[in-house]
Formats: sequence, C-alpha cells, structure tokens
Amino acid sequence: AEREAAELRRVLTEIEGQARFRVVRDLLPVVDALGESIRAARELVPAARRDRPTSHSLPTAAVAHRGERRAPPGLRIAADLPTILIRHVLGLQPRPADFAADHAEAAAASVDGLLLIERRLLTLPEREGVHPIPAVGEPFDPQRHRTVAVAEGAELPDGTVVSESLRGYTHGDRVLRYAEVVVARAPHPPSHNQCPTGDQEPEGQFREVR
Repeated sequence: AEREAAELRRVLTEIEGQARFRVVRDLLPVVDALGESIRAARELVPAARRDRPTSHSLPTAAVAHRGERRAPPGLRIAADLPTILIRHVLGLQPRPADFAADHAEAAAASVDGLLLIERRLLTLPEREGVHPIPAVGEPFDPQRHRTVAVAEGAELPDGTVVSESLRGYTHGDRVLRYAEVVVARAPHPPSHNQCPTGDQEPEGQFREVR
C-alpha cells in the first residue's frame, strides 16, 4: 500500500509539473506583447509631452495581435491589456486638446508600472526553470540564436548580436524558443577574383533567415 501511495504521489507531482510548464509556455507570448507595448509607450511618451497625438495606432499593434494568436483564449485579454492601457493613458482616442500634455507624466508612470508587471510575470517562468537566452552583446550562437537580419558597419565585432527581435528561452539544457537576433557583419573588401561592381556576397557571412 505504501509503495502504491508513493507511486501515486510521484505521478501526481509529475502531472502537476507538466501543467505548470504548459502555463509558463503559454504565458511567454503575453510577456512578449507586454514588452513590445512598453517599448512603444517609451517612444510615444516624449511625443505626448510635445503635442497631442492624433488618431494613430500603436506601432506594435501587429506584435500584440501576434501574441493574441499564439496565446490560448484564457490569456488573450492579458495580451491586449498593455496596448489598451497605453492607448487610454496616452489619449490616442479623441480627447480635449490638452489631454495628452496634461497626462504625459501619468503615462510615464504607467510605463514604470508595466515594467513592474513584466518583472513579476517573468518570475513565474524562472521558478519553473525557464530563463531568457542572453542575446545583445553576445557572440552569435547557432545553438541558441536565429539570425533574422544582419547589420553591416555596426560598432561591434563581427558576429556579435546587435539587437534582439524576439526573446528566446531555455528550459534546463533544452532550448524552448530560439532568440531571433540581428547580427553585426563587418564589411569585407571585394575578392581579387570578383569584379568591384559585382553583387556577389562574400562567403562565410551571416545571412538573413526567412
């Protein structure tokens, strides 16, 4: 009886762990959408301080929608909340002319609040052993990174990650999601066997992955 009870506890613990991991995995698109909304808000707050924004949409609307498509139904409203909140606070809907200017500081404070929410959301994956993959400033690692673009003439060594388009994650030793990155590529002089006006790309360089 004790052996059967111990086996049952082991199975239940394993099922519980798998369920927590699925929740964490489904939470990642929400964290992505939140991060994109924070970046968009940081760009819009200075404009709100200068003048009243007119009817335009957040530049990351497509990213927020991407998070909505990837997230399960129960998390879709969470993926939309950052964009909805920023749109309301910054006055992107028709408002009195002085609304955005009067509320610019409140918008900046809202960005700080969203950053706090993001940090708290990230603690859940970390507790389950899911960690972000280091990217910016790191050497390109094909085992953890996927190149989406190259940046020629960047002030970084050849093969260094310049920026991150999509955060990657690991779970233990396994890559849960590859980091999508932009990689620095040093300009190369034309080959002696190649015409100076030719458009052949030097070998051994990073290429954009489609």
